[in-house]
Amino acid sequence: MTPRLVFYWSVLRHKWRVARGLLRLSGRLAWRAVTHDLSKLRSDEARGFTPHLPELGRTRYGGEEYGGMISQEGLAGAIRLHYDRNRHHPEHFDRGVRAMTLVDVAEMLADWAAACGRSPGGSLEMSLNVNRSRFSLDYAVLLLLENTARAYFEEEYDGDKQGGQPPEQA
Repeated sequence: MTPRLVFYWSVLRHKWRVARGLLRLSGRLAWRAVTHDLSKLRSDEARGFTPHLPELGRTRYGGEEYGGMISQEGLAGAIRLHYDRNRHHPEHFDRGVRAMTLVDVAEMLADWAAACGRSPGGSLEMSLNVNRSRFSLDYAVLLLLENTARAYFEEEYDGDKQGGQPPEQA
């Protein structure tokens, strides 16, 4: 083989390996999209979350009222179960975000973005500010999350809500 063909073969082999890795990651992300928060449909979690749903929708994430509400009996137990069962929550790990994979972090950011629409005045920017101290995010991780949020979650980052609140209970 000529040196040029060897070079082309080397580039194509590299591209294949990169594609294989990216497809592996994207497959895991797709699976996470399908299975996200399925544990909330289990009776033990649903029983804890259901009575607090209207109140959760009226409470600003990260505020004093929010902190008091999530420590209430019943809800606190359901939240703990949920964290234990779902690795996209830093609380799932003893070392928090530092023990998470890139797939875990991507699901976590998408979760934070989706949750912004449930909280009055919520935005992903505000959530990142709250979670910076809540989870002791270092500067590099925070920049990665902010850059990704601006690139892929623009409406949520700026606080423009899509969708809306769930229908009121009859």
